[in-house]
Amino acid sequence: MICSALVTFLLTSAVAGAQTPDSANAKATTLTDSEVAAAIELGRSSNGPFGFFAISGTSLEVLALGPIGRIATAAAKAKRMYLPFTPESVAVDLRAPWLVVIASPRPVLIGGRRIEPRADHVVIQGRAPGAKDPETVQPLRVERRPKTWSNAFGAQFVEEEVWASFDRSVLSLDDLVIVVVVTGGEAHFKVKAKDLEKLR
Repeated sequence: MICSALVTFLLTSAVAGAQTPDSANAKATTLTDSEVAAAIELGRSSNGPFGFFAISGTSLEVLALGPIGRIATAAAKAKRMYLPFTPESVAVDLRAPWLVVIASPRPVLIGGRRIEPRADHVVIQGRAPGAKDPETVQPLRVERRPKTWSNAFGAQFVEEEVWASFDRSVLSLDDLVIVVVVTGGEAHFKVKAKDLEKLR
């Protein structure tokens, strides 16, 4: 099942091309044509998800996607909507070697009151190979985008997602953790070794 953050991602970037850091210099390290074709086939042959997806309680979703995951997600959505999606549909920015982390807060009811959490920032923490202490990696780019949620009664609420783009070199860190700074604290999402393949 494709989560709500994935749908937002597709509508805002997959067809038109995501805005990523230093796009003009990304061509030398983007996916090859054969890798793009394989990613499209992956998306058309599976429902995904194609990235790392996690939930903290009921108030925060995190989705992390590498370039293959972004293209596969776009291809899967296009198939569901009976739209064509070919290598020519994939913008240069969508091929770029960035890890995009999307933090999506959602309203919750506590004691009959609607609480609207806020995601303020995203960083990645981990240890360089052989290092004793962890390091904190800041994103290369941060964007805030509106996100509309609907409840079971049809009411709609607008929150802001945080989109943070990192160089995929962060995947070489050990004990990788995505940290989302939220209202009143932090939410930590540990990326296990078996999840790294999902971030291609």
